[in-house]
Amino acid sequence: MDEKRKDLINAIIAIIACLAIYKIFGKLVENLTTNENVKSLIAQLIFASCVFIAMILCKKSDIFRKSSIPFAKYWATPFLLVVQMILVSLVNIDKFFEISIPGVEVVFFLIQMILVGFCEEVLFRGLLQRALHNLFGEDSWILVIFAVLITGVCFGGVHLVNAFNPKITLRTAALQALSVLGTGTYFCAIYYRSGKNIWYLIFLHGLWDVIASVASGRLAGKTVVDAVDVASQLTVSGILPLVGIYLLASLLILRPNKVKEVVELTK
Repeated sequence: MDEKRKDLINAIIAIIACLAIYKIFGKLVENLTTNENVKSLIAQLIFASCVFIAMILCKKSDIFRKSSIPFAKYWATPFLLVVQMILVSLVNIDKFFEISIPGVEVVFFLIQMILVGFCEEVLFRGLLQRALHNLFGEDSWILVIFAVLITGVCFGGVHLVNAFNPKITLRTAALQALSVLGTGTYFCAIYYRSGKNIWYLIFLHGLWDVIASVASGRLAGKTVVDAVDVASQLTVSGILPLVGIYLLASLLILRPNKVKEVVELTK
């Protein structure tokens, strides 16, 4: 087996193993305390530890290297995400002032969001997407797009595991997965265009999770399940247009001349 295929298999194994351990320990943590934010923080710390170990075992610590592409070349790529964050914040502005949990739990919440961004970006962009780009090569625009789409689909699909939670229906988990497919693919496009700047994606991902979670009422005492359950209020016909917009935006920032520019700047 050649090294490129081995890297892809290792990335897939790492994702499955980290998610399995996260879910198992998440169940065990539920018996330690009734405090939702403390439980979530402990579970995320366990998840982050697993991801860090997986990264070391896969010998991919280089994913944190500095990008060779100047920030000025890609600073505007998250434009659609920024627009959505602003709109979500404005529509739910009251939720940002409905803080009913202690200050220390607000800190726990923010740490959780940072860890979620770190874990998911390392696993899906840092390990899986990089492995796909290495396997397919980056000389062809089609193959670059193919790697981005596969990663985005995997990122969205993995959210189906939320259906194993008895408090979350399969329909809700499927709607969430479909929604995440769009934003996930967009994250993949930004990652490639930035010259694989993982820190930029961790920041964007964490910021998006903070805004989305606060908008769902997390600072007002809502649980993670409550936040996920927001998807149950959506419909496929309501989600598909937004997913389509995100996919088109991904193609826009990864148009052929920009992919060629990335290849030339990262040689």
